[in-house]
Amino acid sequence: MARCPSCSSPSARRTPAESCFPFCSYRCQQLDLSAWLRSDFVISTGISDDVIPISHAGDQEADPPTDGIGTSPSSPNGLLID
Repeated sequence: MARCPSCSSPSARRTPAESCFPFCSYRCQQLDLSAWLRSDFVISTGISDDVIPISHAGDQEADPPTDGIGTSPSSPNGLLID
């Protein structure tokens, strides 16, 4: 059986509707959340780029954006010609 990270009492999985696992109770779950929000707990090291690979597969050059009123930065006089 697992132990509650807040109070170290035994903690068991329950039905999904009443589960606060790995905490033993809703109270311990909320105490832990408030400790994170008060910055009592921090992640001491940052995530480096080699830990999470960044995919550039979706990066494709798109058409230049228009300002929504018929002008385009690519047209010579600023007007969109059809």
